Amino acid sequence: MKHVLVVEDDAWMRSLLEQAAAGADREVRSVGSAEEALGLSWTPDLVVCDERLPGMHGTRLIEALRGKHGREIPFLVCSGDPVRLPALPLAEFTPKPIDPAAIQQTIARLLGTGPRFSPLPPEALAALRDGYLRSLPGRLEKAIALAERATSDPASAEALVDELHRLAGSGESHDVGWVTTTARELHDALSHAPPGPLSPEQGRKAAAVFRGMMSKIGSA
Repeated sequence: MKHVLVVEDDAWMRSLLEQAAAGADREVRSVGSAEEALGLSWTPDLVVCDERLPGMHGTRLIEALRGKHGREIPFLVCSGDPVRLPALPLAEFTPKPIDPAAIQQTIARLLGTGPRFSPLPPEALAALRDGYLRSLPGRLEKAIALAERATSDPASAEALVDELHRLAGSGESHDVGWVTTTARELHDALSHAPPGPLSPEQGRKAAAVFRGMMSKIGSA
């Protein structure tokens, strides 16, 4: 029995990776953060993770988990942005939007079991996309509140830029291009702003962008 650990903070992306990692000869567990992954006593044979995780990037998680368990655990790191993995063996990178069939093959190869599984059917991918869109309004409401706080709180401004990065990546993962484009444009604008709180105008603009995204969900 092979043990596969999925580490991904986006619930719908985590579900997709869980399905890609599943197999008759495997036990799959999933967590939403690097901290949770490091807290497990369970030793995985393979870790599939996002590069940008709460508290720790996936490339740092490689070293931390390998150090904890004293073995070179294979890693497959997913990211919407270019990333350079450390010069470590058995660590591979796959871009977003992910190709479930390719991920299945890579997982099988890293586990040493060879390709065995069929790609996820189109209806399964469509269901994951629909679920992602249903989850967006709650996420955007939180982003609006974050934008409002960011005009007086530097930490909230930093968290807002980070959330925009996540939104862009999640849009790519679920093939929702307008989420990716909108979030990335705002991310690029805010990430080049001087350190510190956002200006009132920047805060209003960010909140307006999120409200515009919410209004578009019904027609997506």
